[in-house]
Amino acid sequence: MTTVGVGVLTFDHIRTGRQEDFWRTWNSIQNTGHEAEILVLTNGSTDGTQDVVRDLGGIVDDTRSEIWYGNQRLVNELAHNDIVVLSADDLEYQDGWLERVVAFVEAAPAEFALLSAYIEPVWDWNQPRTAIEYGGQRAVIRDSVCGSSWIFRGEDWKRWMGPFPRIFPGEDLHICNRVRDRGCTMAALDLVEHIGVERSAWGNQSHTYATPFDRQAWGLTDAA
Repeated sequence: MTTVGVGVLTFDHIRTGRQEDFWRTWNSIQNTGHEAEILVLTNGSTDGTQDVVRDLGGIVDDTRSEIWYGNQRLVNELAHNDIVVLSADDLEYQDGWLERVVAFVEAAPAEFALLSAYIEPVWDWNQPRTAIEYGGQRAVIRDSVCGSSWIFRGEDWKRWMGPFPRIFPGEDLHICNRVRDRGCTMAALDLVEHIGVERSAWGNQSHTYATPFDRQAWGLTDAA
C-alpha cells in the first residue's frame, strides 16, 4: 500500500486569532479515507500554541521561526513515506481527501511532481493552463502551486526537489521554479477550503488583489 506522511505547520494560532482555524484543520485532516502518518509541528510559537502541539504528540522545535525551517523539519520526519503532504493550519479538508490524492498520484505520470490540495485564486504567477484527470480525480495544471498545501513524492524530494532555501518569504516559489526547470508539472486538486484566508499569521494580504478561480469553467462544479 502507498504510504503517506501528512505534516501540519502551525504558528501562534492563539495570538493571531486562528485557533478555530487550526482545530478545523486538525480535525478535518484526520478524515483521510487512507492510512496516514499525521504530524503537527510548531517552530517559534510563544502564545501557548506550543503547548497545544505537545498535547497532540507533535513537535516543538524553536531552532528557527521561519516557515521554511518548520516545513523542512516536517519533511525530514515524513520523507520516508511514498507521498508527503504539507499543510498550513487554516485549511478545512473534505472527507476522504487523501484517498483521492493517492488515486491521482498512483495513476499520474511521474512528471506530475508537485501537487496541491487547494484551488487557489488566480494571480500572475499561478495561471491555470489545462484541466486533466488521473485516477478519476480532476486537477488543473498551473504555473505554480502554493506552499501552504503541497503534495509530492518522498523520493523526489530527497533526490532533487529539496531542500527548502533558507529564505522567507519566497521559499515555496523557489521550489516551484526548481520543479519547472526540471521539466516537471504542477497541478492542483480541489480538496480543501481556505478558511483562514483573511487571518494570515504572517500578514499576507495577497487575497485582496486576487482574481477568483472559475470552478465551473474548469469542470470543478462539484467542489465543496
